[in-house]
Amino acid sequence: MVRGEVYNHLPQPSIIMDKIQIKINYSWQDLDQDMKRARVRILENPSMPVKDIYAIMRGGLVPGVYLSHLLDLPMLKNKRDISNHTLVVDDICDSGRTMIKFLSELEVKPWTLSIFHKPSSEFEPNIWLRRTVNWQIFPWESLKSSKYDSTDI
Repeated sequence: MVRGEVYNHLPQPSIIMDKIQIKINYSWQDLDQDMKRARVRILENPSMPVKDIYAIMRGGLVPGVYLSHLLDLPMLKNKRDISNHTLVVDDICDSGRTMIKFLSELEVKPWTLSIFHKPSSEFEPNIWLRRTVNWQIFPWESLKSSKYDSTDI
């Protein structure tokens, strides 16, 4: 398994206190750096022959498309096309339940990647880039819209 790096905090984060939850803004620059790191990890790992990418809606769409361009790999539109050579992308493995439920519906075992991984998650992706305990606000969402990303798949 390819593991991520542990970050205690993001570089110069914008922190919003909402009750007891800390919400940290993840920037487009952070995404650019992380997707380039993910690209290197995938290409340098011969045991990870990724041939296409599937993005979990909604949070995985932006990083999935970004990686698709960086790796020059096709995006899959239908989950029935996922194979053992597919990289399934999501923005965060929070509880891990989204990825567990998604993967349990497949007959194959694809590779998995998330930008963030929470230590309390029930699932650990093959690749994760940052570890966090905080709520992340991604640049493609707003504080208000971020609450909808506990979407059932």
